[in-house]
Amino acid sequence: MGAQIRRKLVVIAVMTAIATLTGPFGTFGEMPLVSRLGYWGTIIIGIAVVVNLSLVVFLSPRWLGALHSVARIALAVAVATVPGAAIIVLVEAQFFQAPFTLDRIEERAIYVALISFMVAYFEMHVRPRVVAHADQSKYTTMKMLARLAHATDGSVPSPQDDLDTVETAAEGHLNPTPAPAPTTTRATKPSRDVRPVFLRNLDARMGEELLSISTQDHYLDVVTRAGQERILKRMSDALVELDGYRGLHIHRSHWVALDAIEAIVKDGRKCHVRLVDGRMLPVSRPNVAVVTQALEAERAQPTSG
Repeated sequence: MGAQIRRKLVVIAVMTAIATLTGPFGTFGEMPLVSRLGYWGTIIIGIAVVVNLSLVVFLSPRWLGALHSVARIALAVAVATVPGAAIIVLVEAQFFQAPFTLDRIEERAIYVALISFMVAYFEMHVRPRVVAHADQSKYTTMKMLARLAHATDGSVPSPQDDLDTVETAAEGHLNPTPAPAPTTTRATKPSRDVRPVFLRNLDARMGEELLSISTQDHYLDVVTRAGQERILKRMSDALVELDGYRGLHIHRSHWVALDAIEAIVKDGRKCHVRLVDGRMLPVSRPNVAVVTQALEAERAQPTSG
């Protein structure tokens, strides 16, 4: 089970527990504890399913791409509001024998919209930024300590050095200080000694052999030789965490592993790389020379055998 799904289940469980214990909207006095658990559990799970399905549609790749993520969240919640309110009225009909009418749906729609938007806004917009900032700060601190520990001249590295490294990676060059390839075998994955922090974001079944990373709004679509996974993270943060993995930031929206590039394909002024899985990803014009040189250097390395 992925970390995102576990997170959603935890949120649902917490909200259900709070509603069961506090008994909002008069349910505390009207229903015993077990009945409240069934009542609120059914409502919260039902609304969560509807809202999350709507979020998947409105936050999916190339869908309403010009809109800000907050606007997408608002649209997703608006679409899910009426079905969510209908779920409440339907559950009320089962527990209280209340009539299932449009008036009752309209009355509850405002509560569904407000609560759903607050939860979705925090989970899909606020929390990813907080987590990404915390991860980056932690990684930068660890990197500074590691550099200090390995210093031989007693000098203390400046924090600006790390900022310069991040900026260089974001400009489309080779990831900073890539892992050196072994002398007798081609590097197809990073050494265990330099396992990038980024790999901790992936499910274990995804393995450690990256092919590409592409941005989709606040998400990253990560493709490995074992499959594909979508995670909440910014590309700039991913580039920092990829320190130690041989790869290229070929385009503002795409990073590829060097050993995943099968060929460079040029069509007039356009340039793409064809990956080992057959996909074609664009290369920005300023990076064409960098990609070409890096690929030539990669292929010039000795292979085993």
